[in-house]
Amino acid sequence: KSVSNQTYKNLEHIIIDNLSTDGTVKLVESLSHPRIQFISEADTGQGDAINKGFALSNGDIIMWLNADDFLASDSVISKIVEKFYKNKDIDIVYGGVEFVDYLGLFLRYVPPLKVCLDMLNYVAYIGNSNIFVSRRAFVRCPIDQNYHFVIDHEWLMRIFRCNFQYKMINIPITKFRKHSEAKTSVYSLQLKIEERGRRNRKYN
Repeated sequence: KSVSNQTYKNLEHIIIDNLSTDGTVKLVESLSHPRIQFISEADTGQGDAINKGFALSNGDIIMWLNADDFLASDSVISKIVEKFYKNKDIDIVYGGVEFVDYLGLFLRYVPPLKVCLDMLNYVAYIGNSNIFVSRRAFVRCPIDQNYHFVIDHEWLMRIFRCNFQYKMINIPITKFRKHSEAKTSVYSLQLKIEERGRRNRKYN
């Protein structure tokens, strides 16, 4: 709904579902919005789903929004598009993120910080949900499907090493929902350590 409510109208919304049984299919079908393209089929994980969605998209500017998060306001995409078209040489625009609880109630706001690769190695202070990228940037840096827990952090570390031009916008982009069923909560410590170690070895 946060995508459908956007004041910017020239957008497409592609929802990729891995044959879920939690009511997602029924919910999406009930929305019946002309912007929505809905794919429900088996995949090999989140990376496969994200790459599939990007491959199906036609837009010049792309982002992915996880199912438990939502855009911070109805004008977010208009502001992002304006930033891109006023700065023709950029490939990345990112902003802040609001953390909310499972009911969507405000917890805290994390404003955007300047990109520092050394700090980004240790802290994922830019997330997948508060960054928009150009199509050419994503073609060059698709999601690495070998990761599951650190999938977004590894992608961010890689895309910011490609010397793309970027701009920061000091507004909340997304509301990130913290809840007990989130992937960051349910993944085992051993899996987290293994993936973090593999990522760290890749980037020395």
